[in-house]
Amino acid sequence: MEIELTTNPSKIEVSLTSNQVEVSLQSPMQIEVSSTPSLISLSVTPAILELGTFNVSQATTSVQGKVELATSAEAVAGTDTERAVTPAGLAAALAGVGTGAALNITTVNEATYTLLAADIANAVNILNITYTDTGTVTITIPSALIAAGEWTLLIKDADLNAATNNITIQTEGAEKIDEAATLTININGAAVNLFCDGSNLFIY
Repeated sequence: MEIELTTNPSKIEVSLTSNQVEVSLQSPMQIEVSSTPSLISLSVTPAILELGTFNVSQATTSVQGKVELATSAEAVAGTDTERAVTPAGLAAALAGVGTGAALNITTVNEATYTLLAADIANAVNILNITYTDTGTVTITIPSALIAAGEWTLLIKDADLNAATNNITIQTEGAEKIDEAATLTININGAAVNLFCDGSNLFIY
């Protein structure tokens, strides 16, 4: 198929094949070209020739193509596999990183304390013991929390007096802490990191 469009004083020849549009000019003119698979529409201003819009396939991880920009909310959600992230979306997604959004701190100021699900709910969990200036402390970890799955917990002598008033960590049942029944913090200001694998606890 061949289309010839003549303007005065310029002549423009437009050729259409099944997958290509060719434009030739006989005098200078600004042109914008677009198309659909089955239709070309032409409109002429004194300086511009406009054609329809080419259909472009959606881009994938292996194929080039068109792509939609993700909103900031979509970038924060992090589940979309089709949209591209803008700098603004990236900034929104990173806004919570390093700001304590994933940090959970529980303060224990009593002689006995049983660990709660909320104490181990975040990516980083800290149990701050502020009772060792007063007396010894016993922390009990319920079997249900151990069986719940993987989590980590840091237990810290925040009063810096565990050498005088020890902190004892124990499980509710037969679960072990590095194959021992209990764990004792007896150094001032010391801390211990615990990892639960869903069956037992480990020091790391």
